[in-house]
Amino acid sequence: MKSIERRIILIKKLVREYYNMGHGVPIFNYTELLRFFDVRGSKNLYHPHKNLRVYISRKSLKHYVESRKLELAKNHNEKEVLDTIYFGIDNLQETVINFSSYEYIPPQGHVYTKDYSNVGKPLLRVIVDLKKKTLEIRSIHFRKNKKKDN
Repeated sequence: MKSIERRIILIKKLVREYYNMGHGVPIFNYTELLRFFDVRGSKNLYHPHKNLRVYISRKSLKHYVESRKLELAKNHNEKEVLDTIYFGIDNLQETVINFSSYEYIPPQGHVYTKDYSNVGKPLLRVIVDLKKKTLEIRSIHFRKNKKKDN
């Protein structure tokens, strides 16, 4: 098993743990950064953050889980909510490395988006901060796909 796969498994275990916690319950060591992946092998020749490591804090991960759980639970059952949250985790690396679009929006940060409508999923939007020689994921959002005009 590759190290990225082991890290994703660890992060998914935390996702499940945070999902089962009550909203707003404090977490242990919330400032700890979890290594996620390295930006390598991009299809984008001029990737703005090539060869940087990408991290996510426990706090940001919990915020992602809590926010998406509340947002998605309005129209979906628990399995669909968890599947969508896991989809976001599984596709973070692809979104940042092989993005559909990239913008730097001060003070919001560096915004990577990728459209997953070809697999029936929403657009994934990842906001990262550049910290010294690393990227730190600040937030992860889904956006509904806009219907294309014929």
